[in-house]
Amino acid sequence: MGPLFRRARTDPLIARAVSHPRRMAVLAYLMHKQDEASDEAELAELLTLSLPAVRYHLTVLRGADLITCVEAGATARYIAAAAVDA
Repeated sequence: MGPLFRRARTDPLIARAVSHPRRMAVLAYLMHKQDEASDEAELAELLTLSLPAVRYHLTVLRGADLITCVEAGATARYIAAAAVDA
């Protein structure tokens, strides 16, 4: 069991965030890209979801400190947080 899932056993915010398959897909994708940021449209296309649905899942992941939003002009871009592997 990886460190993220060990943390999910004791942290309800992380447990909720990783309990949904779409959020896990977003998180896995961002972790795979490492420090390369992705925007909402890219994630929506990847997951075949609407932008509002993607924004909801990103909000949950941000609330659990699993991803970080980095602003690039008017477009929000996201990366996996360093704490995901800790």
